[in-house]
Amino acid sequence: MYSAEAIQYVIDHEGGYVNDPSDPGGETKYGISKRSYPDVDIKNLSLKNARIIYENDWWYKYSAFANVANLHQQLGIKYFDASVNMGVSSASKALQRSLRACGQSVIPDGIVGSRTILALQDLVLGPTPHESPVAAYRSELAGHYRVLIARNSDLKKFKNGWLARAYE
Repeated sequence: MYSAEAIQYVIDHEGGYVNDPSDPGGETKYGISKRSYPDVDIKNLSLKNARIIYENDWWYKYSAFANVANLHQQLGIKYFDASVNMGVSSASKALQRSLRACGQSVIPDGIVGSRTILALQDLVLGPTPHESPVAAYRSELAGHYRVLIARNSDLKKFKNGWLARAYE
């Protein structure tokens, strides 16, 4: 459920072929990197095959995406997008920190398991549902990008795009 929407969201953000030597992702197309898929001809990767990779190697491999999306569609799609862009562990920690910012007792360990899902469930379905866990998540994502840039000034050229993606 929601996999098609999440995959399209990522593809819209990632765009086509990029091979910028200063980009931590390296050679990519539709967000699929040569570093992660060394046997794939990235430059000639079709949109159809990119969708298959995202569906099989991401959406179905990490059940947390669907679990989050089933509780809060917008947050689940944002979480999937962030995972592709910054890695599953970093995106998961940001999600957990955002739940903490919303008053949930979650340890940001980078693993979105039953405790994190229960905290999200309490947040969105509990007696006093939080209006927008997405706003807290956006803030955490932006903070992650700012830390990356602070640690490596060569990444400053990606700041506007990363922050726009975080806040969208």
